Amino acid sequence: MRVSKWSLPALLGTIVLSIPSFSATPDRISGVIDPSHGVALQKSLHPKAQPKYDKGPVEASFQLNSIMLLLTPSPTEQKALDQLVAEQQDPKSANYHKWLTPSQYAQRFGLSANDLAKITAWLQSQGFTIQTIGAGHNRLVFSGTAGSVQSAFKAEIHRYSVGGEEHFANSTPIMIPAALNGIVAGIVGVNDFRMHSASRLRMGSSVRAHSNYYGGTSTETALVNFLAPADIATIYDIPSNLNGSGQSLAIIGETDVFLNDINDFREGFGLPQISCSGTNATTSLITACSDPHFKYVLYLPSGATDPGKPDSVQQGDIGEADLDLEWSGGVAPDAQIVYINAPDPSGNGVYDSLTYAIDTNPVPAHVVSMSYGLCEQETVNLETTLEQATTEGITVVNSAGDSGATACDDSPPGGNNATPPFEGAENGLAVNYPASSIYVVAAGGTAISLADDSFPNPATTYWTTSNGTSGAAGYGGTAKSYIPELAWNDDVEFAQICTSGDIGDPSENGFCYPPAGTPAEPGVLITN
Repeated sequence: MRVSKWSLPALLGTIVLSIPSFSATPDRISGVIDPSHGVALQKSLHPKAQPKYDKGPVEASFQLNSIMLLLTPSPTEQKALDQLVAEQQDPKSANYHKWLTPSQYAQRFGLSANDLAKITAWLQSQGFTIQTIGAGHNRLVFSGTAGSVQSAFKAEIHRYSVGGEEHFANSTPIMIPAALNGIVAGIVGVNDFRMHSASRLRMGSSVRAHSNYYGGTSTETALVNFLAPADIATIYDIPSNLNGSGQSLAIIGETDVFLNDINDFREGFGLPQISCSGTNATTSLITACSDPHFKYVLYLPSGATDPGKPDSVQQGDIGEADLDLEWSGGVAPDAQIVYINAPDPSGNGVYDSLTYAIDTNPVPAHVVSMSYGLCEQETVNLETTLEQATTEGITVVNSAGDSGATACDDSPPGGNNATPPFEGAENGLAVNYPASSIYVVAAGGTAISLADDSFPNPATTYWTTSNGTSGAAGYGGTAKSYIPELAWNDDVEFAQICTSGDIGDPSENGFCYPPAGTPAEPGVLITN
């Protein structure tokens, strides 16, 4: 797989130092957990769960898997937590780079064992099945029916049709018992408006596989060059000894993946092949793997099952997983890439995978890369979990996404109209989360000039016209040096491609020539 745009995550090493044990946190639940006395949970009603999209309630037996209560420290504990984070980043502090484990975090900032027992007992009394209690004592995962949700949280689960997609969600805000007010910060799994994959560009058959990474003026594609891992190293001045050796990088995912996809990419660039102990002989689907260059972690809460195939609900999942796994291994060829797959059938696997990466003893990696996000208004507040990652010395890198300031008016703007002309944006300026969190490194996209002049002229200043052959570090590379970044404006750049005169057969070009029913003239695909 070749890409012409690339967001480069920082691969940062860390030294995990010991830290003394702390006394257990005090109990905070003093009264009875009574659902008849409730308090509305902030941001628990999804903005798209609107009456105009409502198709009525689901049946009471409708099953919800992996519902997650996100718990937050008390004000006193939060103040101490913020202070610790500041000290861990201060070279003059005695706590500088003295990272916690999830268990040590639980002792100081997590909910007490007594309080967890009370919440667990209450949920079980409401008909829920407990699946997981996080190692940091700030999340609790359970499953149950829509009837149990209505009884415990006073909210009906309805079906919604939004933008041509079918969804479920609570139709009114979640009501948490007053005894849990200030303890429960958010809830995941009562709707399936999932985080979006960041790689949204679909160029169809206008870009085909190439044996040469220099494309010249080939009629197969309007792009004259493609990136190889060696190009990333050249453009971003990554020295050969900064290759990820001794490091682990966790990739957040929610779909099963195929070993052949990853190894085909690695073979094309002279990278070592990955050998897995568990793969389907027919499909090459990975079921278990602990290779020096790749580790597979399947996260399934108790009672959940692996579908045994890539996710078919959101087709971008398998492409995103392949892209992240292939290119992380290409940029850091000696690192172990740890793929965390949480195939939640309710569509919230990314939340499950991310919290697992942060809240499991021992943590699987101290660098976490996630290429999913959602408009701030639509996502659950993960700040407590992300700050926990900071205390553990985990660097979380997240793609900022391609939607710019229109993050809340996505696919397509305006709601249900699925064909052009789209309605105008209606939700105001917004950005994607968790990239916007202060505890996350947001990786923005960069437009790299693929030609010195206008398309389709071959490049000469920044690119050679033959592939590099110097082994894994240089195989396929054609970039000569650093290339000045350009402002990323998809409208302008894609229009440049489609009007270049080198777009191949119009009958096969679904990028510049949209499918039947849309304007027939060369167009511009707007990605979000």
